[in-house]
Amino acid sequence: MMCDREGRRKKYKPSGRINVLFVGESPPEKTYFYCCDSNLFHWFIEAFLHVPELRVSTNDCERFLDCFQRMGMYIEDISGTPINYEKSKSKRKTLRKDAAKDLTDRLRKLQPARVVALMKGIGDLVDSKVSEAELTIDHPIPSVNFPTNGHQHQFVEDMAALLREYLREGAISPCN
Repeated sequence: MMCDREGRRKKYKPSGRINVLFVGESPPEKTYFYCCDSNLFHWFIEAFLHVPELRVSTNDCERFLDCFQRMGMYIEDISGTPINYEKSKSKRKTLRKDAAKDLTDRLRKLQPARVVALMKGIGDLVDSKVSEAELTIDHPIPSVNFPTNGHQHQFVEDMAALLREYLREGAISPCN
């Protein structure tokens, strides 16, 4: 059965303030974070397991996403269509830049308190769009390695450190 990507994404959008907006490059072709079947979803679970004080249920998809939402976390992609298939770095960079044209407006509408780029290669682009949106966020925004190609454990380590920092600052609260 196909997962309704857009329906799932809307269902788990925080109704209040977005405390942490994670910005990715694009959704993969066949899997999706909010459908609980992507590498990103799996490695987010791993990162949350490294921060037990958040008390997030990690053994049930719906409960995890509900908690993710209640903590004010959300994922937005630069491009709504997959571009990760492109092997040419220059073509991929052009696709990102073209897709990011409306990111500034989306950031203004979402008004997140914090933004994290979910890929080192998009960090500067996302940071520039955050500046254009005139969000009151410290620069440069953090960016983490996307959890593929041997970067999985670095992603978990970096994401867990960010989660601990945001918890310590009171930007997110434990999920009860």
